[in-house]
Amino acid sequence: MAEVLEQPDTSRVVSVGGAITEIIYALGEENRLVGRDSTSIYPEAATKLPDVGYMRQLAPEGVLAVNPTAIVAVEGSGPPEALAVLKEANIPFTSVPETYDKDGIVNKIRAVGAFLGVKEKAETLAQSVEKDLAAAMADSAARPQGERKRVLFILSTQGGRVLASGTGTAAAGIIELAGGVNAVGTLPGYKALTEEAIIERTPQSTERRPMPRSEAMEGAMRRPALAARIVRDWRSGDRAGLARCLIAVLAVLAAATFMTSITTGAADASLSSIFRWLSGETDQAMSARDRIIILDIRLPRAVLGMLVGASLAVSGVVMQGLFRNPLADPGLVGVSSGASLGAVLLIVLGDVAFGPLFAVFGFYALPFGAFLGGLATTLLLYRIATRGGQTSVATMLLAGIALGALAGAVTGVLVFIADDKQLRDLTFWGLGSLAGANWTKIAAAGPIILVSLAVVPFLARGLNAITLGEAAAYHMGVPVQRLKNIAVFSVAGATGASVAVSGGIGFVGIVVPHLLRLVIGPDHRYLLPASALLGGTLLIFADMLARTIVSPAELPIGIITAFVGAPFFLWVLLRGRSNMGL
Repeated sequence: MAEVLEQPDTSRVVSVGGAITEIIYALGEENRLVGRDSTSIYPEAATKLPDVGYMRQLAPEGVLAVNPTAIVAVEGSGPPEALAVLKEANIPFTSVPETYDKDGIVNKIRAVGAFLGVKEKAETLAQSVEKDLAAAMADSAARPQGERKRVLFILSTQGGRVLASGTGTAAAGIIELAGGVNAVGTLPGYKALTEEAIIERTPQSTERRPMPRSEAMEGAMRRPALAARIVRDWRSGDRAGLARCLIAVLAVLAAATFMTSITTGAADASLSSIFRWLSGETDQAMSARDRIIILDIRLPRAVLGMLVGASLAVSGVVMQGLFRNPLADPGLVGVSSGASLGAVLLIVLGDVAFGPLFAVFGFYALPFGAFLGGLATTLLLYRIATRGGQTSVATMLLAGIALGALAGAVTGVLVFIADDKQLRDLTFWGLGSLAGANWTKIAAAGPIILVSLAVVPFLARGLNAITLGEAAAYHMGVPVQRLKNIAVFSVAGATGASVAVSGGIGFVGIVVPHLLRLVIGPDHRYLLPASALLGGTLLIFADMLARTIVSPAELPIGIITAFVGAPFFLWVLLRGRSNMGL
């Protein structure tokens, strides 16, 4: 973000960082606040302000929705894609060092006061705080080391683990300034401790704080003639006619959902300006704010959602047909795990081990690394499963499970050594999100996804034949080995590119194919295009929910798909267990 060179308009401010928000309240300037990040939970009045997301995972549309005239944040706020959008919106932005010693706190007060144009009030507050801190530190220094209380600050308890504050955190700075001793010791960042480790550190006081949360479609089936034809085809058992009708309906539904996504969000962008722009008028029809919200935030998300949803659904169809297993999906052969491992490697070790990669690709090194991880996993899997020019589906299935477990283990090690900022990035990556969508990512991943989607329809007849068994398909004239090669690499390309730009979004590849098979049957000639349309529609709709449920913040989209997909997966498992020998 560009530095502010003159006094900006700070009548409507978004504060990013709990300390920033507390300082603004302490200065008596809280009436300027129109939004805050999810770490700003003190004083209690701040929690009534709109939440624009975690400070390292800001929702740019949520920020723009509250119409700020300025933003003040701690250093390290992001992600970079969100800051780029806010910079384009010409919103004055200043960052304050994230330090927790006495001088850092006093300088932070002065910096916030200077940005708000209340230097005298800030200087008075800074001197008062500096005096109080100096007195507290002097009292602490005069106290014998053995009398200083050992304090354990617990941020959260999840999955049986205690996440405690180590060195370099805000809580550690507060403990030191108050004259206490951090029971975590010299461990940096937020660390997961076992009960044994906690007992070993023998804290005399424990403070606990909950982890802050990061915070209409009509007309598609209103043609009576088409509805009547669908009912007639269903009753007559004509699945082919029904499938063609359903594909037409899904195409209309996809277009309606796409348009609804562009007009739905935290910000109240002008609907009329959207239609004027779609009709071919110039950007003059839209205000600068609407143009950024629609063209730079919502439209890329809708396009990327359609591409990713279609690729995951079609990949699920192909894998289920190839493995003749109703529970197969791209994650089954380790592609998703490999892509995630590539992303985690760059998040945790990027600056140290992959500096040249970041220098070349910048913000887009992470998607590129995820794609390379998925591709490497696929090539290794193919090498293991192929012998004498023939690829064993059973070997590929088992090897995929093993490679996925191995990738998960390595990912777990990297998560263990990650610091707080990296852990938050890993959490959002693992849950999946379209929040970072932009035209550059679409240009990078789109061609790979589109080529994969263009190839798989030519596999439809072969996939129909292979459901009878590989031997039967071979005697029917299907080049089975070539079919498997093309199918695996198409799935690897589509899934790797999707995970690279959206993170781990689960269950789309299971839910969509099963829903469609219940209606149109297993014919891949119709199942593949129908899955592409329904997958894209489902993911766009899930993204709309993610953007609006906790508006102006947003949920990771993987949470929405998991809530729907996990129960559906169990239903499929229980429904078909007799056929699968379970």
